[in-house]
Amino acid sequence: MIKRNENGISEKMNSEKLRVKKKVRNEGRPGYKKTKVGWIPEEWECTILGKHINCYSGGTPPRSKKEYYNGKIPWIKSGELNNQFITKTEEYISESAIKESSAKYVDQDTLLYALYGATAGIPAFSKIRATINQAILAILIKESLDKYFLFCWLVFSKEKLLSTYTQGGQPNLSGQIVKGYRIPLPPLPEQKKIAEILSAWDRAIEQVGRLINAKQRLKKGLMQQLLSGKIRFPEFAGSEKLKVKSEKLREGELPEGWKEVRFSKLFKRVNLKKFQIQKKDYRELGKYPVVDQGQEKIVAWSNAEPIAAPLPVIIFGDHTREIKWVDFPFIPGADGTIILISTDNALTLFTYYLLCNIHIVNLGYSRHFSELKSKKFSLPQIP
Repeated sequence: MIKRNENGISEKMNSEKLRVKKKVRNEGRPGYKKTKVGWIPEEWECTILGKHINCYSGGTPPRSKKEYYNGKIPWIKSGELNNQFITKTEEYISESAIKESSAKYVDQDTLLYALYGATAGIPAFSKIRATINQAILAILIKESLDKYFLFCWLVFSKEKLLSTYTQGGQPNLSGQIVKGYRIPLPPLPEQKKIAEILSAWDRAIEQVGRLINAKQRLKKGLMQQLLSGKIRFPEFAGSEKLKVKSEKLREGELPEGWKEVRFSKLFKRVNLKKFQIQKKDYRELGKYPVVDQGQEKIVAWSNAEPIAAPLPVIIFGDHTREIKWVDFPFIPGADGTIILISTDNALTLFTYYLLCNIHIVNLGYSRHFSELKSKKFSLPQIP
């Protein structure tokens, strides 16, 4: 007689399932070998990244000394690694700032890697000689490794690496951790071939991106003209005299009938912290999309409870300054995701475009919401 467990499933059947699973898991694959990073081709090696690189990070000169930030030396912050190729920086520092801080130079074409903050785990290339802050790791490649192959592997492995080294909901990488990464490494000629194919795709994507950026610049220019009243629709411009006045507005001057309003008059923050989930709970599949302060509109999926707020809403990235329009049920992501609604539902889309047109200085991984709240907005008379 077959003995059964509490669920009514025979122990013999369970034992057989485990035996089959174990056999499949350990079964050899022709031309491949099992390693600590999984099955890889026989000719490849599973190696520690530190054997193939040297690395160092930079620093931030004291903000209290304004003269440090009046120089001509590009200073790269981790938030700028969202661009694959860095050709310019938002801030510049002086030689004295470098001498009296931990900021360090990187040469042109150096591979950079964000260690923490909203861009943690993102690699990029510096196309200029510049300096870096402490949240960026400069990676110097040895002859055994192709630079672009490593770049592609870091992009491909980003989510897995971050989930492994996330502490308290925030990614926390270091040079020592990065050097300890285990990487499947092909022979150098095969690395170069893989890098060549993937870089060809990157070039094609970049060309499409340039076309999109050109359209976005045209749209932004139109937004600036329309939202400032410098261009007006004939049915709202009134007399010819008013049309001419609008065309000749000086910087900061408002058209007739427009007014300047504070942030608090247009927007209200929605406190939905109980609905937020941490990055460790992000999933590839789920019932609802996850929206956070990152660049992508949807970053993950989850079966958690979506927000209980009237849609649409506006997302503001406290660390990233990203602005998103969300008109579908979603789950807010980790820390830094701020949800805003318009104080007038009829103006929600208009106020979204107002936010898109506002300039907020990049403070790195510091919070930016207080900067946003201090802004004033130009508003036309509502019919």
